[in-house]
Amino acid sequence: MGKLTLDQSAFKALASETRLDILKRLDDKPKTLSDLAREMDLTKATLHEHLGKLAEAELVSRKEREGHKWIYYKLSWKGSSLLHPEKTYIAVMLSSGVASLIVGVVALIRYLTPVKQEPAVRTLTFSPAEEPWLTESALLLIAIVLISAFAVLLGLSIYLRGKGRNLFIE
Repeated sequence: MGKLTLDQSAFKALASETRLDILKRLDDKPKTLSDLAREMDLTKATLHEHLGKLAEAELVSRKEREGHKWIYYKLSWKGSSLLHPEKTYIAVMLSSGVASLIVGVVALIRYLTPVKQEPAVRTLTFSPAEEPWLTESALLLIAIVLISAFAVLLGLSIYLRGKGRNLFIE
């Protein structure tokens, strides 16, 4: 995924209710000019003009299907990101959550794994002078915090996904 940048042409394209409606209708699946004209009760010439402005702003793209003479219009990555910014948030939260889970599980395993012991004395595998902050209780605390962070981020991701379509554009 790239960085979403809105330029002047994108703002101009988004200034029209009709063009916003076109974006929403293309969200379901790619459609031909005739499909959109029928759904929106607009002339093909009017739709063609609106689609041209959306294509110029890189919010929709044209695609010719092999073996068909029709041109299909579909949302571009930029258009989809505008309609569904929560998908980006969900991806970031899930990847952060998985990283937290992995580090938390490693810390928990390190806490639970017995270390070489001298007779009658249990010691850590590292010198306290090198890592004085990393004690057994610190490992357990790190594991609990990171695994809890995973649970919170997963919950937020599920909540955002449950909000459905068009979270920001009504």
